[in-house]
Amino acid sequence: MEAASGTLLAPWQTDPGLFVLYTSFLVHGLLGLYGLHRRRHLRLPASEAWQLGLGLTIPLLLIMHAGGIRIGTSFYGREFGYGRVLYAYWVAEPEFWLAWQLLLLLILWIHGCLGLRAWLRSKPWYRRVSPVLSPLATLVPVLAILGVINAGLNVREAALRDPAYAASLAIWTGETACKIKRRRAGSSMACSSSISAW
Repeated sequence: MEAASGTLLAPWQTDPGLFVLYTSFLVHGLLGLYGLHRRRHLRLPASEAWQLGLGLTIPLLLIMHAGGIRIGTSFYGREFGYGRVLYAYWVAEPEFWLAWQLLLLLILWIHGCLGLRAWLRSKPWYRRVSPVLSPLATLVPVLAILGVINAGLNVREAALRDPAYAASLAIWTGETACKIKRRRAGSSMACSSSISAW
């Protein structure tokens, strides 16, 4: 798990990687809003309405996850790996984080599948390969959720068996935990205010 983290996440932890990541999120969101603005009416096909609705919920859900990690790294010098994040989901605050992250995963996946379908359906070969792509579109998030559940249960079991391991994964304690929660909530409120104001 941590070995994969070094390969998959390391490029995005650098300054150029963060710049590319944040810029791509911003450009993607602005292009979606521009496409909506260009329309003469709001009579959308169902798939486009779902894609737009899900796309507008993504920043609200993502800001809590990304904000918590970015605030912890930038202000408090904490290093985050899969183990620490899974500890937060499964041990520290499972009543909040676990459902939040699984919902985010599903919304991101459905939004992406709807976007890919809208882009690919005009291609001549799409009708031939769609019977293969549809089961994959269902199988990938199911396997991802099963992987998160398996890893989370392993971390929870290890934390219950070994208090020293649990202490090494604890992210925030005391006053720092309260500060982080207030900042995350403020970020989420600012994001939802800017979307509703638009």
